[in-house]
Amino acid sequence: MLTDICKRKGMPRPSTIFAWLKKFPAFAEIYACAQDFRLRVIAEQILAIADDSSRDYATTRKGRVLDKEAVMRSRLRVDAREWLLARLASKQYGDRINADLTSDGKPIQGNYSLTELMAVFHQVTVPASTPETEPEGHDD
Repeated sequence: MLTDICKRKGMPRPSTIFAWLKKFPAFAEIYACAQDFRLRVIAEQILAIADDSSRDYATTRKGRVLDKEAVMRSRLRVDAREWLLARLASKQYGDRINADLTSDGKPIQGNYSLTELMAVFHQVTVPASTPETEPEGHDD
């Protein structure tokens, strides 16, 4: 992590790094590549942690038993990394689903509540009742 690197002897402070990002476009580009690489490493760590069952069991006087604390720690490590990825790169690693909504072939633009969008969706997908489409058995 940046803070760990900056603690090393001879390394600049984080504030200096952030100033360089604004001042030097080439440095900002290299830093962005490093951040992208970091995200990929974190994603690989998630798989490695999930696949590693070496600490899932402990040997006790009762024999080999599930080490619930180790399993929960692994789960926490995976969850923390997933949370971080979803925040730092939500388009790549987030749980969001992007959908383009259209009405009559035209994009729906603007800020609409879910209720308003559902009303538009209902209008588009459910035809209005007509005498020919009224369900049988209604004697009004």
